[in-house]
Amino acid sequence: MPRLINARHEVFAQEIATGKSAVEAARLAGYPVGSKVSFAANARKRMGRPEIRDRIAEIQRRAADLAELDRAYVLTKLKNLAEFNLADYIVIREDGEFYYDLSRCTREQLSRLAEASLEHTIMAARRGEDGGRMSIRKTKLRGYDQVAALSKIAVILGIEKDQTADALAGIGDKLDAAFKRASE
Repeated sequence: MPRLINARHEVFAQEIATGKSAVEAARLAGYPVGSKVSFAANARKRMGRPEIRDRIAEIQRRAADLAELDRAYVLTKLKNLAEFNLADYIVIREDGEFYYDLSRCTREQLSRLAEASLEHTIMAARRGEDGGRMSIRKTKLRGYDQVAALSKIAVILGIEKDQTADALAGIGDKLDAAFKRASE
């Protein structure tokens, strides 16, 4: 798709494609600022225009190509996140106790961790005990949200419909109608 004829629409689309909000993109594109409410409504209305949505998608596709992010890469990464299994990170002793052993994990397994933390506390023993110190170690491992990763995979593969696009479609017209009713 070629650049949009309207220069403001083009700048607006480019700013949205880089992750700016509709309001911020409209401001950067040079649209006049009326009241905050009408400015936000107009920005959302622009998001509903098919030629602007198509241009945003085109810019994002080109950016993904330049960054070598393609569908297979994203699917591979999401699949990796969805395959988090705590058993990859622990060793279970004969007595049933377990401990975390990250030294035997592959780079791919480690990339599935959203969080890994260790808290080591040394406390004085209570009265009447041998007067020594007590050591407490708290370890926390957390993987990424597997349901979210699988849901994104389903959207990419077309198994599940993306609710976001439907929610945005026609929102500008709905807001205009609501403002029109409110001003009557």
